[in-house]
Amino acid sequence: MTAEELWDESGLTGSYEAWAFGGAPDKLANLVACGIKTATCSSLELMRLEGEPMPKPGDHSVILDSAGDAICVIRTTKVYVETFEAVTQEHAYKEGEGDRSLSYWRRIHMEYFTEELAAVGLPFDEDCELVCEEFEVVYARVELKPIAEDNFVDAFNLSLAPGQEEWVSHPVRSLAQAYVYRDQCQPFGIYADDRMVGYVMVVYDYDIPEYDIWHMVIDETEQGRGYGGDALDLVLDFIRTKPFGDSNRVALTCHRENRVALSLYEKKGFTATGAVYDDEIELATTVG
Repeated sequence: MTAEELWDESGLTGSYEAWAFGGAPDKLANLVACGIKTATCSSLELMRLEGEPMPKPGDHSVILDSAGDAICVIRTTKVYVETFEAVTQEHAYKEGEGDRSLSYWRRIHMEYFTEELAAVGLPFDEDCELVCEEFEVVYARVELKPIAEDNFVDAFNLSLAPGQEEWVSHPVRSLAQAYVYRDQCQPFGIYADDRMVGYVMVVYDYDIPEYDIWHMVIDETEQGRGYGGDALDLVLDFIRTKPFGDSNRVALTCHRENRVALSLYEKKGFTATGAVYDDEIELATTVG
């Protein structure tokens, strides 16, 4: 989908800019769509040299991936200028990369800005000024938002269609497991038009090692609209960022009678491994 198509679909009005993140555009765009990345920064000197206008609160942007496809629309909520040296842990966390620590942020961005400035004949130093920008997603056909204090009740209120309770755990049970595995998992709400339409959890199994997709559900009133497939794409993109470990293997289980889900997983590249747990078939794929 092009930026213009996504903007028109959003129903938003006014102007917008379309752009991709530098360095790792696909990974960073996915972190935005997953609700994890809510901030970014740019070199003020490079912006001046390239004639880029200073962002301001209320600006809209369409975030693109490396192929130029539109991922989501964001609205800038805060802009300020800070030196590299003075960037805080709070900002590093909001950028959502790696382990979200300030030390990780400094290492990755020192490498990035050193390379970017060198390309125009400028040196990097820690006194260089950065334009720090915070934003929120205002439109995506489907997006993932981490389950937190402000939305866990919405997950509790999701309903399974009659008979599906035999095939998949309700989010109430899943979130109890998320507490137990909190250092190696991420539960998400699946959103469409800013309403929660489903739930899914990503868990890392250090013993195998592999990523597991658990308890993916779409509310009974929202099924048949393609949300499950779109959400699964986002989940796989999230796993590609290696949030908990370096494995490329992704596995899940599906009840042998859940033909709709089995068909979806097979279309997304999952194949049966031969392992069966009661009535659950294991399927797996590999992500790059």
